[in-house]
Amino acid sequence: MYKVYRHSGSFLLTIFGASGDLAKLKIFPGIFELAEQKRLPEDYWIIGYSRSERTSEAFRQMFETSVKAAHKGDWGEYQEEILAQLLTRIHYFQGKYDTAKSFTAYGAFRTKLTKGQHEREIFYYSVPPQVFPLLTDQIANIPEL
Repeated sequence: MYKVYRHSGSFLLTIFGASGDLAKLKIFPGIFELAEQKRLPEDYWIIGYSRSERTSEAFRQMFETSVKAAHKGDWGEYQEEILAQLLTRIHYFQGKYDTAKSFTAYGAFRTKLTKGQHEREIFYYSVPPQVFPLLTDQIANIPEL
């Protein structure tokens, strides 16, 4: 029998390239499955970071559409409740990958959002590999990190 582990500490997950196919097809449904299995902590925040212009509400709609399209099995009241709770934790930030100005603004956005209450910070690169070094350099220089 499997033991289900639940993370106990709060975290902030930022998904770079959040408007791309990998995020829609794999990452968003995976996050939903963790929520459905009650494997997420009480406090967490998820930020989709992308160059595409959109609102947080439009990003949440994209997240919801992706999750429902990928869900295997019955979709019922329980899944709707889990998804509704999860969507309150989803936010969007539009920025470039190669400018300090974008990452300074992102730093202020995430600090305002979490009020510095997250214990861990996770960065997921859903971008082409050639962008990894650029993102890593920019992340390392975020004020308040």
